Parts: sequence; C-alpha cells; structure tokens
Amino acid sequence: MKKNILIAFLLVFLFTSCSKRLYYLHDEVADKYMTDSLYIEHDIDYRIAEHDILRINIKSVNTEVTNFFNSGFGGNSSELNQNQMNQTNSNSNSQFYFTGYIVNDSGYVKLPIIGDVLVGNKTLPEATKHIQELADEYLDDAYISVRFVSFKVTFLGEFNTPGTVVFYQDQLNVYEAIERAGGITDYGNRAKILVIRQMPEGRKTFYIDLQDRNILASEEFFLLPNDMVYVKPLKWRSYRVQSQDFVYVLTSITSIITTTLLILNLNKN
Repeated sequence: MKKNILIAFLLVFLFTSCSKRLYYLHDEVADKYMTDSLYIEHDIDYRIAEHDILRINIKSVNTEVTNFFNSGFGGNSSELNQNQMNQTNSNSNSQFYFTGYIVNDSGYVKLPIIGDVLVGNKTLPEATKHIQELADEYLDDAYISVRFVSFKVTFLGEFNTPGTVVFYQDQLNVYEAIERAGGITDYGNRAKILVIRQMPEGRKTFYIDLQDRNILASEEFFLLPNDMVYVKPLKWRSYRVQSQDFVYVLTSITSIITTTLLILNLNKN
C-alpha cells in the first residue's frame, strides 16, 4: 500500500519537475544570487533582397512634387505611425503589396522620375543614402525614408498560434516575435529552436537556445525578414501525456484502496 503511494508521488514529481524546461533566460547562478549582468547588444544589418517590398517616401518643401513622387505609395496619404501600422488587419495587408515598391530579381526598384534604383544587397541606411543622392538631383531639401513593409516571419511547430506574421518595424528580437505568435506551448523545446534564414547565397539554418542568457549579446537575438522559426516538440511530450493518464489511474486506485481500508477498520471498531 505504502509502496503504491510512494510510486505515485515519485511519478508526479518526475513529470512536474520537467516544468523547468519551460523557462526563458534561465541561469541558476544568476537567479540564485540575484546578480546584475550587462549584455552588449549586437545589431545585425539585414540586406535588402529580391522580392522585398519597400515603402519609399520622398518629401520636399514643394507639396505637389512630394505627392507626385509618392504617388506609388498612397500619394496624399499621411505617414502612418507605428501604432497604426501594427493595428492594420490581415485583409488590408494586401495594399502594401500593390502600393509598395517591389525589389525585382536584379535588385532594382523603379521610382517616379528617378527611374531604376539599385537597392539590392544594401542595408536600409545604405539604400536611403543612395536614393537621397539621386533625389537631390531633382529636388531641393529632399527628405528620404525607406522602410520594410514585407517584414514577415513564419512560425512552425509548437506555437500556440503558428503561421506567418507581418511586423511593421525595422528590427525584431526573437522574444518579441515569439510573443506575437502566441508563445511556445508547454511541449515546445525552448533550448533548441531551428531558424531557417534566406541568404544571398542560399538558405542558412542554425539553432538558438532561449534559455541561455548569452543570446542577449548574440547576433542570433534578432530575426530578419522572411525567417522561418521551427520549435520541435520535447521528446517526452507523448510519454508525458501517457504517463499523466497512468498517474491519474494509479492515484484513483490508491484512493479507492485507502478509503476501503479505512471503512473496514471503522467497521472492526
């Protein structure tokens, strides 16, 4: 009798102890002694690739000229702020495909008056500077802004809401991205997440560990446009589900036996 109860408790402890795998940024030493740490952030510069969609805004003191240059992206519409962009629903996302500037297979975009501009393999600051130099030939006091409207990341595997999410920002860290995907399920392996990244020379794959605090100072801390993030299930997922059923049955049987013995002892007395 006691042996059965002990086994039940041991099984419950075994499977509930696995919850430590659900932590983010876990560091037993730092957590125990409440130490302060500084992680130097390493930015990663994404280089514009073919089929990326850009929002290119060209402004000057002349309103009519400004509207003409920006006719490819809303013309008279005012600049959308970050909150408005984030609140745009999936049905209206298509407007960016039709009104943005799509980078062709050769790395060029076609701008009004200026014509074909090479932006491929450039960072956003480099592309902005290049367009600025070309616009200065036609406009006085021109102001150029270049933003991504195709910063999408695809989430696969053990996410609460897997799928593709569009982000309206120039920089995105992995924790922000995962939060937007509804977070990782209890069965997701946070210590070995696969990232598939499109590079100029082909696709690159690497793993990141969300439980390792050193990721805060790593280039892998940031996701890039068109990344795919895959979270594998933990090996004990199916085993745990089956074991939980076993523990439930064993606990029920133990309770019945205990109750029966208690009733028998009361009747004897």
